[in-house]
Formats: sequence, structure tokens, C-alpha cells
Amino acid sequence: MVFKILLTLLLGLAIGIITGILPGIHINLLSVLLLSISSFLLLHFQPLTLAVLIISIAITHIFIDILPSTFLGIPNEDYALASLPAHRLLLQGHAYQAVILTSLGALSSILLFSLTSPLIIPLIKAIYPILKAFIPYLLILASLFLILRENQKFLALIIFALSGSLGLAALNLPINQPLLPLLSGLFGSSILLLSIRNNPVIPPQKINPPEISKKAFITASLSAYLVSLLTGFLPAITSSQSAVIALSFFKNLKHETFLLVSGFTSSAFAILSLIALFSIAKARAGFIVAVSRLLQEITIYHLSIFIAVSLISSSLALIATILLAKKFSKIITKLNYRLICILTLLFLTTLVIIISKESGLLLFITSASLGTFTQLKNISKTHLMGSLLVPTILFFLI
Repeated sequence: MVFKILLTLLLGLAIGIITGILPGIHINLLSVLLLSISSFLLLHFQPLTLAVLIISIAITHIFIDILPSTFLGIPNEDYALASLPAHRLLLQGHAYQAVILTSLGALSSILLFSLTSPLIIPLIKAIYPILKAFIPYLLILASLFLILRENQKFLALIIFALSGSLGLAALNLPINQPLLPLLSGLFGSSILLLSIRNNPVIPPQKINPPEISKKAFITASLSAYLVSLLTGFLPAITSSQSAVIALSFFKNLKHETFLLVSGFTSSAFAILSLIALFSIAKARAGFIVAVSRLLQEITIYHLSIFIAVSLISSSLALIATILLAKKFSKIITKLNYRLICILTLLFLTTLVIIISKESGLLLFITSASLGTFTQLKNISKTHLMGSLLVPTILFFLI
């Protein structure tokens, strides 16, 4: 059994590397596809090994997905915020450092939550009902705090409200995979459009480790850990929303902190979803839904295997991410970056049309317009997370 699990884990690693490199592909979409062919897969895999395959793909995908977010500015929901400082670092020749920082945040999250899971499980069973009542007010305070820090407060409020309206429309209209056109438009496409217009020159990328103090690393990790612990078991809360709350506690945000926190919350969402499935029987992510349907009951034995798989997958995925980041750093300066942006935008548009149809394309264009306007007005794109925060707040209050 151990040998089969290891082989399945390595297969998941290979698949996750391929899917992670492709911009716009989210792990939830992959989970739906895997679940749709699960009857065929179960002819070749046992339910437990198939669950291991899905978890390995998901964890690997989270790490590899940092690459298109950094080098192309095309994030999935997990790295919607991280793509902004990462793209700036790319234009400064520090894309490799951005990838390392985000990856280290992601790995430290897997390690911390795996080590503390024996303490978290009884704790979350006791306080889960209490936390659920306070989360909308925590989100409101975090949103107001971020808006009030902005120089153009009124414009930031308008952008937050508009993005919130877009989010409500996206989640209530009959659009397949609504987060794909919504977040790709708000964050990724706006970066691509301005890059096509401005035709930036990508400088030679420095392949050297980032400089960050132990104090900054511990502070970022601890704040992200506490916020993820508070929000990671609650319905409708995403990793990006957790990142917004964690980042609101920092007065002077640096790129390093931004990336560490974003990486931390993205993988925290995955590992906490596994813990939530065992402790409170809640499926908090698409790939967890797939796992829950494969196994009728999640025991401590299953959870132990899943955590071990997450630790091994994240370690191997980190190595793969670093190696690919070095390759990407060398290649990106030799290519026509404007052409890459055009082709990526066409790919993303085609993906939206295929998956989300005409209504998704309309949402994509509208979101891209708001994202571009926000960037042109030099307003922080964190306010565009109103697209997820507003629906979540209303979900809890109404």
C-alpha cells in the first residue's frame, strides 16, 4: 500500500506541474473533471489512492501556480493579491525572489498546520460555532481599515463597492466557474492589457535568494497562521480573503511580507480543508468535495495519510517550483514579452468562452475594465477583493 501511495503521489506531482503552469486553470476545475471521470479512474485506483492522487495534484498545483502568477500576472484566486507585487518585482529583475518568497510562505503553512493539527482538531470542534457568528464583522473591519489607509479614500470605496457588485452578479448569475472570468478580469487581464499598451522591457532576472529578516518572516507567518486558523474552517471564506485580513495588521507593507502572507494563506486553505473534513465534516474546497465523495468516512488513519502526502508533495513541489523559476527567469528576457501578453490574453479569453460561455465573457470584459481603471488611477488592487468580501459578508448577515 505504501508503495502504491508513493507512486500515486508522484503521478499527482507530475499532473500538478503541468496544470499549474497553465494560466487560468484552478484546482477546483480540475477536481470537477477528475470527479466526472472517477468511475473510470476507480477501475485502476482504489478510493484511498485516488484521493491521494487528487490531494497531490492540488498541493503541487498551488506551488506551481505561483509561476504564471509571477511571470505573466495571471493569478488564480489563491494568488490574486500576490500577482501584483510579484509582477512589479519581475519588472525590477527580481521575479525569482518573488517566487521563492511565495513558495516559502506556502511551505511554512503546510509545515505549521501539519505539526499543530493534533491541537487544532479539538480546538476547532469547540470554537467553530462561535467563530462563525463574528466573521462578517471581522471582514467589515478589515475592509474599512484598508480603504481608510488609501490616499484616495472615496475612490477606493467606489471601487470596493463596484467590485462587490460584480462579485454578487458573478455568484448569482448562471455562469459556470464564475471566479475564472471575475478574478482573471479584475487582476490578470488588466496587467496584461497595460503591459501590451506600455510594452515593458523585462530586465535580466537576478537568480539569487531573497533577503528577509527572521523577524519579518516569523511575523508574517504568525499573523497569517492566526488569521487562517480563525477563517480557514468557515464557509465562503477564501484564501485571498484571509490574506486581506492578515495584511491589514501591517502598517508599512513590503513586497516580502505581501508575498509570504499570500503564499501562506493559499496553502493553509488546502491543509485546513483536509482538517475540516475530518473534524467538522465540512468540505471547504473543490478538491475536498471530490475526496469526500470517494471515501464514505474520513478517519484519523486517512487524515494521517493525507497530511503525510501534503508534506511530501509540498516539499517536492517546492523543488520543482524553484527549478522552473530559474528556467523561466532565463527564458523570459529572451522572448517578446508583449507577444506573450497578447497570446496569454487570447488564451485566457478563449478559456473563459469555453468554460463560462457568453455571460462569462461579458463578466470578464467588465471585470477587466474595472481592474484596468483601478490600476490607471493608482489605487491598490486589494480593494478589488470586494468582489469576494461583499458576497461573503452578505452571506453571513442575511
